[in-house]
Amino acid sequence: MVDLLKWLLLFTITGFLVFPLTFSIFRHLRTRGYGMSKVFALLIWGYVFWLSNIFGLVSNTRNGVMLILLIVFGTSAYVFLQNKAAISIWIRSNRTTILSSELLFMVAIVTMLIIRLPNPEIIGTEKPMELAFLNGINQSAFFPPQDPWLSGYSISYYYFGYLLLNLPVKLLRTSTGVAFNIGLIFWFGMIAQASADFLYNLLSKSNIFHEKSREGNNPPFIFLASLLAPLFILVLSNSEGFLELLHSLGAFWRTGATLAAKSQF
Repeated sequence: MVDLLKWLLLFTITGFLVFPLTFSIFRHLRTRGYGMSKVFALLIWGYVFWLSNIFGLVSNTRNGVMLILLIVFGTSAYVFLQNKAAISIWIRSNRTTILSSELLFMVAIVTMLIIRLPNPEIIGTEKPMELAFLNGINQSAFFPPQDPWLSGYSISYYYFGYLLLNLPVKLLRTSTGVAFNIGLIFWFGMIAQASADFLYNLLSKSNIFHEKSREGNNPPFIFLASLLAPLFILVLSNSEGFLELLHSLGAFWRTGATLAAKSQF
């Protein structure tokens, strides 16, 4: 639980401190990219760290990870100073948008936490392979990272997603086994928040939104409609597991033996 709170604090801080960058880059969007700030912070942090490591500027250590994060924060601070008044005004006038986005993030995290708690084992399908890649990246001083199976060779596989997970592992000194599950929880939360933010901005420019706005239903309608994004991306697209659960419980399912037994009566 302590590790979970550390990760929550880390992503909350990084998302908020990098918001000036998303505010500037996505200045034409209604939310200024606030809901995407956590994902954006992790991506820019990871990409700059990867490039710096590839060129030998930093090593894959806690100090190297922290240095790149401070550089990202410094860049964002510079952008904030250039747009201080505009950012402050936007935050004061969009408290509902900010709170709604953070509430969705927390609900998604708690939901995935409840799902993972009964089954935290890293077994089955590709999970052992993924943990091996994460360990290989975590133990490599420079990239490309060492292959966990073939000694002396680098991973011949795309590994950027595992590299992103390695950043909080290094910074917070979380064990890779614990980080595997925590990463799933926060990936779920950040995807939910970012996808809803993306759809929110799309709908804000649609004719449907403008009609609802004239009816006085602007904020509730647009927020509720934006929830369709995480619903389709995270829930409906992964409903196979739920269907397997119903099958195992015998719900809405009849086997040949059951049908044959019933036909005798």
